[in-house]
Amino acid sequence: KRCIQSDACTFEISDSYGDGICCSYGQGSYTVWVNGVEKGSGGEFGSSDTANLCTSDPPTTAPPTPVPTTAPPTPVPTTAPPTPGPSAAPSAVPVTPPTPAPVAPPTPAPVAPPTPAPVTPPTPAPVAPLTPAPVAPPTPAPVTPPTPAPVAPLTPAPVAPPSVSCITVNINIVTDDYPDEISWTIADEDGSEVASSSIGDVTPCLESNKVFTFSISDSWGDGICCSHGDGSYKLYRGEAIFIEGGEFGHHAEHTFFLLNQDTSSTC
Repeated sequence: KRCIQSDACTFEISDSYGDGICCSYGQGSYTVWVNGVEKGSGGEFGSSDTANLCTSDPPTTAPPTPVPTTAPPTPVPTTAPPTPGPSAAPSAVPVTPPTPAPVAPPTPAPVAPPTPAPVTPPTPAPVAPLTPAPVAPPTPAPVTPPTPAPVAPLTPAPVAPPSVSCITVNINIVTDDYPDEISWTIADEDGSEVASSSIGDVTPCLESNKVFTFSISDSWGDGICCSHGDGSYKLYRGEAIFIEGGEFGHHAEHTFFLLNQDTSSTC
């Protein structure tokens, strides 16, 4: 219940969600009375609803019924006095007018303020969690192996006729499919190269009774056998092989010395 001014003519109810108070999320309703007279009711509306509180004149209070007053008394007739001799005249009886009864002002009837209808908040709709789309792993690009470069035949360098103090060594190098990756050297004990990087049969004359080192390298690191071909290296003295190989990584090395006799030794 609320006591409002007599010129308040509009009742308004609002819903912030925009679905009224009936009937999506409950059976809410409202009713407005003014001085016991219903002025509006409802519950199904959108964002707001109104009711006119001044559709008829407000009730008037009946004027008070006047209290009847008592008529003044009728004076009793008096008999004319006889004609006496000189005497005192009779005194008149004083008449007191009646006092009117007090009139109480009318008490206005109490006005009960309207009771607001309970508002039920809307229940939020459930939100389904987002499922991430499956991501396909990237497909690796195919790797094309390198095309082996064509191998041009090498013409052996002319070898000077051996002197009495040197021994002829035959070096045979067979590469894999990538000859450009291969290099080799023969160096003496001072580190000076006496033969290097020829493919095929090479026959240097090496000084006898000295120590030499044969080194072979592969820049790719897979040797000359057997990933991309059946390469090999062999060092002969006459018909005898005293150094051979082919399966290595980046580098292989052999140290040897040549005796003046018909023998060779490796370290």
